[in-house]
Formats: sequence, structure tokens, C-alpha cells
Amino acid sequence: MAIHLVETFFYIVISSTQNMIYASMVYSMWQNAGLISLPYPIAVFGYALLEETRPRQYFWTLIRQYTTFILVLKLVFSLVSGYNSV
Repeated sequence: MAIHLVETFFYIVISSTQNMIYASMVYSMWQNAGLISLPYPIAVFGYALLEETRPRQYFWTLIRQYTTFILVLKLVFSLVSGYNSV
């Protein structure tokens, strides 16, 4: 019986991962307030939470590509500004 309870607990955690992702996207906007992180709360409140079911795969692909693009852009600017200061 205890094994089934542990298994059920993990299913509960796995099924609520989208809520944790939404919270982290809003937290990102709160910490890094700016135009770059503005699409995260718009995506969460404007699209993801209005879907009756979970958002489609396209939504997550778009968010992942946007985040990767921003991280690469920040890396390039950091390398260029570090190169100019030496």
C-alpha cells in the first residue's frame, strides 16, 4: 500500500509540472523586469492558462527557442563587452 501512495505522489508532482513552469516564467519576469522577459508572463496569462487543456507542443517549442535565443544573445553581448574592456 505504501508503494502505491509513493507512486501516486509522484504522479501528482508530474501532472502539476506545468504550474511550476508557469510560476517560474512569472518569477523570471519579476526578477529580470525588462522587455526581454516580457513575453513570458504574456505567454502564461495570455495563452497557456486560457487553454482548456494543456498548451500544444508548438507553444513549448516556441518558448524554448525564444529562451535559447535570449541566452545566446546575452552570451554574445557578454563576450563582446568583456573583449572590449581588456
